Amino acid sequence: TVVKQEQFDYLRLAAALDAVDDGSGNTVCRVTITNPGLYPGCVAYNPFGVGAASQAALDYTTGISRFQVENTMTALSASVSGDVFELPAGPVSVAVGGEYREQELSLTSNSNPAIPLNTTGLRAPITANRFSSTNVGIANGQVQVEEAFVEVAVPILSDAPFARSLEFNGAARYTNYSTSGGAETWKAGLTWEPVDGLSFRAPRSRDIRAPGLYELFAGVTTVNSSFTDPHTGAAPFIQVRTGGNPDLDPEVGDTFTAGFVARPSWLPGFAISADWYSLKIEGAIAQQTVLDILNECEASNGLSPT
Repeated sequence: TVVKQEQFDYLRLAAALDAVDDGSGNTVCRVTITNPGLYPGCVAYNPFGVGAASQAALDYTTGISRFQVENTMTALSASVSGDVFELPAGPVSVAVGGEYREQELSLTSNSNPAIPLNTTGLRAPITANRFSSTNVGIANGQVQVEEAFVEVAVPILSDAPFARSLEFNGAARYTNYSTSGGAETWKAGLTWEPVDGLSFRAPRSRDIRAPGLYELFAGVTTVNSSFTDPHTGAAPFIQVRTGGNPDLDPEVGDTFTAGFVARPSWLPGFAISADWYSLKIEGAIAQQTVLDILNECEASNGLSPT
C-alpha cells in the first residue's frame, strides 16, 4: 500500500517565506544569497493576500508526503478430524491440528518524524516535522506464531424425551507468540434440541486477541491537532505523536453466551436466533487520545504519570 498526500513542505516554505531584495530590485529567497545551492530552485513566497503567491512559489513549497506499507504472511497448517468411538447417543468426533505463521511489517517513509530536520540557512521558525500534516515514521517488525488445537463433540442424548439431541462441544488451543510468549484459550458448551426446529446453546470461553503488527511495530506518526485544555479552557494547537508498542500482550476475554435458534416447520424458510452474552476483557489494547490523557491528568490533580 502506497499513501501520498500533497502538503506544504515546511523546509521549502521557510526558505521561500524568508524573501529579500537581491540589490537589483528582484525579490528572492534569502537563502539563495547566503547559502547558494542549499535550496536550488527556491522561489520567494508572498503570503499576503489571495493570489499573491505565484504558481511557481506554490509549486516549490508544495511537496508529497509519502509512505509505503508492505504486510506479508507465511502460513503452514495441518489438521485431522474424524469419529473416534461410538456412544449410545452417537459418535464422538475429534479434530486436532496445528499452524505456524510468520507475519512481517515493513514501512518506509520520506517524512520520518524521528529524524531531526536539517534547518541550515533558515531563519523562520520550523516545526519538528517536514510536512504540514501527517508525518509517518519507518517501521519494521516480525512475529512468529505457533499454534496447536484440539476440538471435541460428544453426544449425550439422542431421541430421548425432551431431548431430540443434547451435545457437549469443547475446544482448547495453545498459541505461542514470539513477542509475548504462550497463551491458552478454550471453549466448553452444550447444544440442546428439545424438539425439531428449536435448539438452545450455552458456551463458555476464554479468548484472546493478539496485537496486530501496527499496534506492535508502527513507527512514530506526528499530526497537528487542536484540543481544549480541561484545566485552563485554552485551545492550543499541538503535535500529537503516536506509535506502536512491541511490549504489548494479547487481550484476554471471558465470555458466556446463551441463545436459541428456531426454525418452525409451519413457516418454511423462516429462522430466528437470539443470544445473550456476558463479556469481560482484561488488558484491552487501545490508544489514548489527547483528551483522555488530559482528563486523567486533571482528575488526578496533576499526579497521573501520563
